[in-house]
Amino acid sequence: PEDESGRDYREREREYERDQERILRERERLKRQEEERRRQKERYEKEKTFKRKEEEMKKEKDTLRDKGKKAESTESIGSSEKTEKKEEVVKRD
Repeated sequence: PEDESGRDYREREREYERDQERILRERERLKRQEEERRRQKERYEKEKTFKRKEEEMKKEKDTLRDKGKKAESTESIGSSEKTEKKEEVVKRD
């Protein structure tokens, strides 16, 4: 009888240790999963921010280019008027 109770005790202790190890492994696995999710979220946020900034820069560039075109067309009208006036002056001589 003494041997049996000793064996039962050791067996229960081993089961308890196995359960504790299993619980520990499960916690670590969940922790790694959570960490991976966090990293993916950070990566996603960084990419989103990068794309948004890229879009803003593109819009700004387009706006500046459009302003430049308007300025050029205004300048070319003004310079062609000046050229016409110069031609008139030359014709008068």
